[in-house]
Amino acid sequence: MHTACSDPKEIPQHFYGNYFDSSGKEYWTCLIQKDQIIYKNNFWNYKIKSSSEKVIELQISNKSEDKIKLQVHKQDSIYTIVTDNEEITCI
Repeated sequence: MHTACSDPKEIPQHFYGNYFDSSGKEYWTCLIQKDQIIYKNNFWNYKIKSSSEKVIELQISNKSEDKIKLQVHKQDSIYTIVTDNEEITCI
């Protein structure tokens, strides 16, 4: 399954890549690419709600029509993924 995003050029380059849970509980957490996101072992479309050098806010959705508001915060070399249900600190 391949999904496309609305406008990837608005996401700063340093947000692209793999995210690993720093606690070790959920080692691999997320992958953000220009054309898709993999989160919770599923492929997702995304729409950019807002974007800056320190925070991106995305609305992600899949073919099952599940929707999640996903934020990624950058503080130095630490990234935090925030949804309505969880907050995961990543490296």
